[in-house]
Order: sequence, then C-alpha cells, then structure tokens
Amino acid sequence: MLLQRIEADGFLSFGQRAQLNIGPGLTVVTGPNAAGKSNLGRCLDVARAVLAAHGHPEAERLDLYQDAGYEGATAFTIRLDIELDQDWEQKLIRTYTWACFATSPASRAARAAEELDAVFPDWLEEDSLVPLRA
Repeated sequence: MLLQRIEADGFLSFGQRAQLNIGPGLTVVTGPNAAGKSNLGRCLDVARAVLAAHGHPEAERLDLYQDAGYEGATAFTIRLDIELDQDWEQKLIRTYTWACFATSPASRAARAAEELDAVFPDWLEEDSLVPLRA
C-alpha cells in the first residue's frame, strides 16, 4: 500500500482543509511547533483504528478522537489516498467485490456459491477493478 495524500478538514488543529501530497520515496515533514506535524500522524492513526477489526485493540483507539473536532466541532473529515499495489491487497478488493455481487439483486438467479463462482467472472471484467486499487 502506497500512501499518496492525506487530507483533513476540521480535525484537531486543521480548522480548514489541510492537504499533504506524498510523492515516491521518503517524505519528511518539518515545521515549527504547533504547525500540525503530529496531527498528520494522527490522521493515519484514525484510519488504522477505523480499519481495525471490531474488538481489536487498534479499534479502541477511536475513543481518543471522539472530541477531535477543531475548536469543539462535532464532526471532522479525514481522507487518505492510497494505492493498493500488493497482490494480496488486490485480491482483497476482488473478494470484497465478489461479496457485493453475491448479495446483489443481480445474483438472485444463481443460488449456490458454486453457481455464483461460475457467473462472477462473466459479470466482472478484471480491468474494472483498477480504479479501486488507486
């Protein structure tokens, strides 16, 4: 997984939208105290907590950000642009898409998992998943 951009709006010290584009190679963030460097890292921490499985210790970290809105705001937004460049990540996207298909009205004609496995490759063009990977 390659991190390409971090955006935050109304989160901790980011009252207005803050954006950091991350290029290939090493990225170093510098600046004076209270400029928001640590809060960029906290954006990543929130994302890790959101993606953690229910009951996993990482998921418990979300409680730390319950009141993280800028100047007491009740809501904030964090966006991460990532590229899923690993084979296992791409398989995960394919499996998620299969699960969506399996529970959709389009799959009602095929009832058994074996039937769905047979229909899915015809329904899904592999190239259609490319936008989900980047």
